[in-house]
Amino acid sequence: MAGTPGGRPAQLPEPIPPIAKKTAWTLHPWPRRLPDGIWAPLVAGSLMLMVGGLGLLADNSLFLLPSLGPTIYLQTEDPGQPSSQIKNVIGGHFIGILAGYLAVFALGLASEPSVFELGRPTTARVLAAVIAMVLTEGGVLLADVSHPPAAATTLLIALGTIRPTWRSAASLEHRSSIRTDDVA
Repeated sequence: MAGTPGGRPAQLPEPIPPIAKKTAWTLHPWPRRLPDGIWAPLVAGSLMLMVGGLGLLADNSLFLLPSLGPTIYLQTEDPGQPSSQIKNVIGGHFIGILAGYLAVFALGLASEPSVFELGRPTTARVLAAVIAMVLTEGGVLLADVSHPPAAATTLLIALGTIRPTWRSAASLEHRSSIRTDDVA
């Protein structure tokens, strides 16, 4: 009989209780009695307005990146998920930015046109994307800050949509933003 060394049967873990299905009409805990179908879109829109407004106030810096959409979606749709936690959001995007910059600078692509400007991928940009994704995935796993939208951030840089210049790197480091003239 399989079990513990003393011959007793192994204790089975308690089953995980089923999670109630969340719908658009599930009531949000705060503010009371407001359905998630109303609450989540209002919060998502407010967050997007806040981030865009900060970009306008900060010398027209580009804060609204495509990867911010999925980040806000995670924050409003499923805030209890580990990937929605603020340490994962900030840590994941930081690692994605760093990985993208490392890949592009290592391959000397900082001044090369983006795949979108060319209308086709180049071998160097594909290689930069591979390197950036490997570094991002490894980095977020090692740092325990999993955040899937960080993969979009690293690809924006590796594919050349965001021009990784030393100036934009300094801007990211000091202001956590990217200047509009550094975007393709």
